[in-house]
Amino acid sequence: MESKDSVPGIAPRIALIVDNPYRDLPGLILVGRSLALRGACVYLVPLNLQGPEIAALAPDLVLVNYLRRNNESSVRAYMEAGIEIAVLDTEGGVFSPIPTHALRASHESLEKQCEGKLPVWEKYALSMAQDASVRNKVACYCAWTREFADYFGSDGRFPADRICVTGTPRTDFYVEPWRSAARRLAEDVVQLPRPIVLFNGTFPLANPRFQSREREVAQLIAEFDYAPEFVHDWLDAQDQALDAMTRLANELAARFPDAQFVVRPHPFEGTEIYSERLDRRSNLHLIKQGTVDNWLLNASAMIHWGSSTAVEAALAGVPVFSPGWIREHLPIPVVDELSRRAATPEELGDLLEPLIRGEKQSPRAAKLDARQAASQVFGTVDGSAHSRIAQHLLAAVANRRGRLRVERCTALARQSAPDRAEWATRTARWQESEKAFSAQRVESILRAIEAADGADTHATRARQVRDLSDYRTELFTGCSIRIDAPGSLQLEPSEFDVRQGLGRALELEQIGDLSAAENALADLLQSAPSSAWAWMTAAQYFSRRGVTEVAHRAHATALHLDPNLCGPADARTAGLGATASDDRASPRGAGFESSSKRSVARRILDRLRLDGRVAAVVGAAGHIGREAAHALAELGARIAVIDLDPVATKTLAEQLGTAEGIEAASFALDLRDRARITSVAEQVVERWGRLDVLVNCAAMVSSSDRAGWCSSFETQALDPWQEALDVNLSSIFLLTQALTPALRASGHGSVINMASIYGMVGADLSLYEGTRMGQPAAYAASKGAIIQFSRWLATVLAPDIRVNSISARGDPARSARRVPAALRGAHTLGKDGARGRCDRGYRIPGQ
Repeated sequence: MESKDSVPGIAPRIALIVDNPYRDLPGLILVGRSLALRGACVYLVPLNLQGPEIAALAPDLVLVNYLRRNNESSVRAYMEAGIEIAVLDTEGGVFSPIPTHALRASHESLEKQCEGKLPVWEKYALSMAQDASVRNKVACYCAWTREFADYFGSDGRFPADRICVTGTPRTDFYVEPWRSAARRLAEDVVQLPRPIVLFNGTFPLANPRFQSREREVAQLIAEFDYAPEFVHDWLDAQDQALDAMTRLANELAARFPDAQFVVRPHPFEGTEIYSERLDRRSNLHLIKQGTVDNWLLNASAMIHWGSSTAVEAALAGVPVFSPGWIREHLPIPVVDELSRRAATPEELGDLLEPLIRGEKQSPRAAKLDARQAASQVFGTVDGSAHSRIAQHLLAAVANRRGRLRVERCTALARQSAPDRAEWATRTARWQESEKAFSAQRVESILRAIEAADGADTHATRARQVRDLSDYRTELFTGCSIRIDAPGSLQLEPSEFDVRQGLGRALELEQIGDLSAAENALADLLQSAPSSAWAWMTAAQYFSRRGVTEVAHRAHATALHLDPNLCGPADARTAGLGATASDDRASPRGAGFESSSKRSVARRILDRLRLDGRVAAVVGAAGHIGREAAHALAELGARIAVIDLDPVATKTLAEQLGTAEGIEAASFALDLRDRARITSVAEQVVERWGRLDVLVNCAAMVSSSDRAGWCSSFETQALDPWQEALDVNLSSIFLLTQALTPALRASGHGSVINMASIYGMVGADLSLYEGTRMGQPAAYAASKGAIIQFSRWLATVLAPDIRVNSISARGDPARSARRVPAALRGAHTLGKDGARGRCDRGYRIPGQ
């Protein structure tokens, strides 16, 4: 019976990714039940919908179904959000050595070393995630076999201390008591009279279910580095075998009308080809439901072409046959050793005949013991693989190295499901697909497992995830199934619940019910011990009450959970980190109200840090653009310096790198050149692979040298009007449009457009008397258009990208009539009091 020893503290949240329920669901339910009985809360998450679901659930750990090239970026995003990652590969490594010529790249040294054959595990490694930093951050890798652990632990692909040999829960159903559970589940699936002969399909390349043959071929070549000729030969072999196997099923069904022949396609195969090629016979069935153990435990024999299911058939005691007249592409040695090969269809029928009559025969050729064969492929087969996996997952959660970043999960949720209508369509498609599974199905599997285990009825339960008690963010989709044990440890409240609880406590404080407020805070801290918000609120509360020691402890706990809540300066100077001898500490003790203005400013800046992000500042060499670039660089952003003047642009980039210690690059750009705008946008994204902030502050302003520009309205010309609209307005449209995909992908993109007070009010031309400045009509028109364009863009790009406009105005105290003549035409601006020309603006070349 399953151990019910629980983990201490709040129930950890663990998500298990379910790829194909026909193959994976029962085994993962065994793992989930084991975790739930030990006090965890488990979520079964569909692979096809995992992006939004994982981001919204924000679990402490995710057990992914593999770590390969095609999910490497998703796993990296989970890790960046502070979610621990464990791996249990659903295919484990049932591979055959392949010739080195099968690979596109040159492997001369490897071919010499391996005598023309690529080792099994090297073939497996071709599909693995290529980023070593991602592999090294895996908290736990559940390997099926000791050979896998030794090979990949010794060659450095994974940290050896994080590879755990567990076996696979798929094989647990061939060992009592779980074998009885599989038979019980099979009663709802296998409703045919005996004897049953199972045809197991294995043609996902020739007959793919989820994408075209062309896409399958392209993926093997591009992602797994196979040589094109090798892949096409593989495809031809599957085409021939699929045709031969369907003809064989027709012939045997005709020869043995009293036996039931069940053709069960591979989980990733379609059914249309089978429907077209199989005869319409009452004893010939095309069935794609139920797990393979359901069918094997009720079959009299299995026929296959190069399928690793032969190993599971041997475990189930079922005789296995293979058609020796069909060309094999890459034989799997252990599968061949367990199978009886027939030279012709007639010979295979002769081998089946006594089994169909009910005569007892050895289920296999006496080449290899079934358990011994299974251990080579699946590892130890003892019915306890699920329990070992659960123990390692709980240990990984207990030893977690990072801190869950709910705000990053929220951004990831928005990025994964930006369009609610599209997401609803995707969800509906999944619910109608063969990969869908329901709470009722999970519940029925749990009941069969409990009945076989002799456990109390309903020791665990399954339900659809629907509300905020399961989600840590307010963005959720409700597509996962939760498994827990009634009466088990409580879940830590979601972000929404914490906010609600804090609000109630502060309301009680405001009305003077301090006892109730303190009780509410205590309850919240007990239920949400890892919420830095809750601890910081408690620190503020007790600081206001003058309970210094408690405030210190709460503040220290908050900083431990989230160092970003306060900068390093706070711990050294004023506020809750102040010592008794610090003259800035308040007489009542440490508290937020005692912080110096500098520490408050520092704390605000620390919350605004942009480390690792990229900002593009257009018009960066101007006086406003220069200050924007310096401010963003000071906050840690990498800066793309964009301006017309290549010398000034390059100089500013160098200054930012030296003064702020960040990476900056210069891009010369004439905003009238539409093709160049697109090119520069591509260069910015290509350099850093991302963009988070776009500041548009380039503008054609006052330049008295430009004929028909800064003059009386009657003499203003159309050419400078059009040039101003191109520079001030059209460039913002083109740049924002070109950079929107990168801004959306960041999950927190921001566009800031520099407008003007003159886009909102009429000009007071008297301010410019006696100066070289003025207010052309095109300037006011373009700035007003920027404001309205920003309003429109904010609604269109929400919620992925924020859009704001800033309408700066002149200072009346510094108007031209009040400024000494020596300073007219200049303006002091910036943190260092640097002087920049007011009419700097955007100049037209050659004017």
